[in-house]
Amino acid sequence: MSHEPTASREASRARAALLLVALIVPLYGARLGAAPLFDRDEAFYVQAAREMAARDDRMTPWFNDAARFDKPILFYWAQLASRDLLGESETAARLPSAIAVSALVALVFCTLDGLAGTRAAFAAALLAGIAGESLVLGRLGIPDATFALFLTGMWLCAFAWVDGIVEPRSGATWLAVFGSLAILTKGIVAPVLLVLALAGHRAWSGPFRGRIDRVSLARLLAVGALLTAPWFAIETALEGWEFPKTFFFKHHFERFVSGLPGHDKPWWYFATNVPFLFLPAIVYLPAAVTAARRADARPDAAVRVRLTRFAFAWFAAVLVFFSLSRGKLANYVFPALPAAAIVAGLEVEARWARRRATGATERVLIAALAAAALACVSLSGAVGRFLGSFLAEENRAQLVDLGWWPLLPGAALAALAAVGARALRAGEPRRFFAATGLAFAGFALFVALVAMPAFGEQVHGATRDVALRIGRALDHTPGRILQYKLHRPTMVFYARHPITVTKDREDLDAALASPEPLFVATLRKHLAKDPIPGVTEIGGGDRVVVLANDAALAALRQRER
Repeated sequence: MSHEPTASREASRARAALLLVALIVPLYGARLGAAPLFDRDEAFYVQAAREMAARDDRMTPWFNDAARFDKPILFYWAQLASRDLLGESETAARLPSAIAVSALVALVFCTLDGLAGTRAAFAAALLAGIAGESLVLGRLGIPDATFALFLTGMWLCAFAWVDGIVEPRSGATWLAVFGSLAILTKGIVAPVLLVLALAGHRAWSGPFRGRIDRVSLARLLAVGALLTAPWFAIETALEGWEFPKTFFFKHHFERFVSGLPGHDKPWWYFATNVPFLFLPAIVYLPAAVTAARRADARPDAAVRVRLTRFAFAWFAAVLVFFSLSRGKLANYVFPALPAAAIVAGLEVEARWARRRATGATERVLIAALAAAALACVSLSGAVGRFLGSFLAEENRAQLVDLGWWPLLPGAALAALAAVGARALRAGEPRRFFAATGLAFAGFALFVALVAMPAFGEQVHGATRDVALRIGRALDHTPGRILQYKLHRPTMVFYARHPITVTKDREDLDAALASPEPLFVATLRKHLAKDPIPGVTEIGGGDRVVVLANDAALAALRQRER
């Protein structure tokens, strides 16, 4: 009889794990290469892997024949490993990120299963896996998902250490390992975020329950230095003062205090995108934090209360730090999502078990599902084209036309929203969460497997095709590619030739005066205001236009015979 609860728990854990695998595998394993590279940073990393392999240089990242010191080395190594495994392709470029988000989901599930039970673990892992920002960053070849994975491991190890769940020296070692991997992925912001989260947790929950002794701290610093220092030392020895000056001052200090071009945003910037990118987990954050604030604050309070408070401190640390920074992009706050998912998963479990009542928060979820259904309708056939007619021409070009069939997922979402609303009115939380969970998971699959690939192909497919055409023409004919008032690194990857970037019309005119083949990529709006004589349009899309001089046209004709 004593074995029955254990057997039941094991069966429940196995079912939850299988459900997660059944969802996560297609979400992050299917159609990764269905669209061309469409984030500019994707090209930086996949092209760097190509150039590092060509130079047989595994220590210094290169892009467009120049050393690139923006980020540390770990994600470049991941790109090289993926390239060695799958060859050079869009799928290979995105595989490290897909693995990172899948591993993050598994990490959240396994950690919460041990601390709060399988139901809370499943809810938190599901919310982490289907959030909008997870779908985007888990299917792009950029380091943010990998960084979030290692930061999540770092924070969870820190909680286990300061809460006395693990032996101090073991906790310090694992904290150092995950923290070092995070540093080697995106830099020294990792320990800053750790300190901020621990300070917030200490201020809210009082003294740490675990023992933080000098020996453990010494081990933390020693293991961290052993793992991180070698690459920084080697790179400084190889590249001299230019490496620390660019890496530490420009891409850390300067980015924080003054921002970089395209990154300088107001302090409230994240308030405009986090509520959408973190759906549906973000909906439960206010109620969960209120419940944790009202809960018993004694040292022996339930571990789920302490974990909620720590996760909120982790969430707040990320948002506050990057809100204070002048340099902002939406992907910077992705490491806060696992914290929101953990808090929300614990809250969902409490409502499922009727320890807390359902109500206003769940109505927000129903409204979000209704909005998702309308979004599907807005992409359908003549409806989408009619709505697009009200947009500016440049924005209209980015509205994906998927034909009429998105009406099907739209109708399914609307039906599940209706089922959820009815269950909410009847006071049936389990039925409500089953319906809404299925709806959000289905919508995530639609976005990942259909909408994102279609968007990438529609907006960037023409640029890929013309870049490939240019690259083939220049394989046997010396010539140049110039981007004028445009910086699209994906062209470097697809053309397989170095590209000059300039905003100066004198540089463009000097290039046009040369008799060698010249291809010019620019924005169509720039060409309308500032025509370029002596060139012919050979391709591009609604936003980007690619031009060729007479010598380049001849090279194209010769190559295509």
